[in-house]
Amino acid sequence: MKHTRKKSNGMRKDTLVLPIILVAVVAVFLAMGESALAVDLDEANVFIEWNSTDSDHGIQFFWDSEGFTQMTVTNSGGTLDIGTTGNVALQGLTETAIESVEPDESEQTRAEFFARFPAETYLFSGTSTEGDPITGEAELTHDLLEPVLFTKINLPVIEWIEPELNDVTGEDLEVVGYELVVELVVLVEEDGEEEERVFTETTVYPAGVSKHIVSNRFMGVIKNPPGEIEELKVEILATEPSGNRTITEQAVE
Repeated sequence: MKHTRKKSNGMRKDTLVLPIILVAVVAVFLAMGESALAVDLDEANVFIEWNSTDSDHGIQFFWDSEGFTQMTVTNSGGTLDIGTTGNVALQGLTETAIESVEPDESEQTRAEFFARFPAETYLFSGTSTEGDPITGEAELTHDLLEPVLFTKINLPVIEWIEPELNDVTGEDLEVVGYELVVELVVLVEEDGEEEERVFTETTVYPAGVSKHIVSNRFMGVIKNPPGEIEELKVEILATEPSGNRTITEQAVE
């Protein structure tokens, strides 16, 4: 806006307007406080992992930043607090994944688990390696896919039916992806002592896929194991949009 200055009061108008503008700017920054300098987390996730075969539930936290020395995750039921000191604080941390204990349903029912970890916004707040505040948030839901149903396990071929319903509400719930794991546990004897060796093949698939072919390399290990086969199983983790995962396991005879 262009001002027309008058000789009689031009100086007075300039000296009055400038302080008002400065006061307004200072008031905005004071109102914003530390949030004006806050750094957003690159990624923040909270999700449930339900093992439908073992009948247990666990909660997992994941976040990623350029570097932090302290992080707190808060919900209405409690907090997760990670702190560092000494050389670890000087170096800083980045990607962090934490998984809870997963008691079976004889020790903790689904209702008790849901009550302990409510479906709500979980707030992340911490300190960067430069001393700036870090913030983030993640939404936890109680949406859980029904267990995947295997229709064929005749290695090397594995087939399954894509689940469509929410195990909690019975409503439609889409799949966004799978993680399929073939695990072989072998008992090997060395120097008169037995030890377990675990071999795994992991493959990630998008929604819509319902078939997996085990690689020739892994089939070679299965057919000619370096010891006695103790366990051979297939595990599939189905993920829904919020990130919650339903695990289904089946032994291979």
